[in-house]
Amino acid sequence: AVVAAEIIEHLIFPEQFVTEILRILKPGGTFCGSTPNVTRLKNRLRFLFGKTPFFDDTAHLRYFSYNALEELLKKYFSEAAITPFGGHILGNKNFGMLKLGISVTPVTPLWLGKLFSANLFWRTAKE
Repeated sequence: AVVAAEIIEHLIFPEQFVTEILRILKPGGTFCGSTPNVTRLKNRLRFLFGKTPFFDDTAHLRYFSYNALEELLKKYFSEAAITPFGGHILGNKNFGMLKLGISVTPVTPLWLGKLFSANLFWRTAKE
């Protein structure tokens, strides 16, 4: 298994990263991770009030919405389960939810999570 918790948004070439994961995964191997949702409510409100929501953040080189992440993953994997959620996989203390086994509580209904959730968690597998 490969876990990429809050990594993909820091990469210059996320597509190359995904192809490398696909290359090293054994058949049936799992690839999961998380990334901030660029369409999160906080960013929408910033934009509404005339502030650029992301360009002042130099650590994040790429931004993903639910649809953009799904498009990237489905280009290389036949299925990709994406769960919108609040909070962070790594959290701020003692690796947060990662310490608990990557358990996330989805934002429901799904359409609401796609549009406003803080983060996106994905899980996919190599055939």
